[in-house]
Amino acid sequence: RLPLKTEVVNVISRFIAILLPFIFSGPISKTISLFRSKFDVASSTSSLYPTREEVLQWRVSFESLLNHKYGFTLFREFLKKEFSDENVDFWLECEDFKKMKEGKKATVQRAHEIFKEYVAAAAPKEVNLDSDTRAATKAAMESGCKSDTFSLAQSRIEQLMAKDSYRRFLKDRLYLDLVDGVENIVNSPKIRK
Repeated sequence: RLPLKTEVVNVISRFIAILLPFIFSGPISKTISLFRSKFDVASSTSSLYPTREEVLQWRVSFESLLNHKYGFTLFREFLKKEFSDENVDFWLECEDFKKMKEGKKATVQRAHEIFKEYVAAAAPKEVNLDSDTRAATKAAMESGCKSDTFSLAQSRIEQLMAKDSYRRFLKDRLYLDLVDGVENIVNSPKIRK
């Protein structure tokens, strides 16, 4: 009988979980360690490590990279090397802010913290925004701190990352080593019982 698709996926997932840390060395193993420390390792193996399809999908979709825990972490590590991780940090802060309840004191306070940290001129982690976007974000914040307060600024930063950093990431050893690793795992000889 042929194995069920789920059985194959489970075997591959276990194989990856066991061997991935040993296959990679250098920056990729540091990224794996960082990933394990940042995210709940109690979740399933398949959510911890990207599948071959997911890794290859990151080449064609920046959004899929940002929305995958491992992909996001890998991209952030790349941006750290380039000293531009404030962009993805701001993007993530905006994602978290959208989930906050409107009208709450904590939401208003968080909006001011995000603005002061990333959007204000000469902010500690200032992101590259044009003056119109900066002004529109400030006006949105002053008119009630709704879930979409930072949407325009977030969109601008996402576009900037997609046009610039993302293209370099796809050519960087950090990503290319991962692609090679998932290709090697998929193409490795079958394990017999």
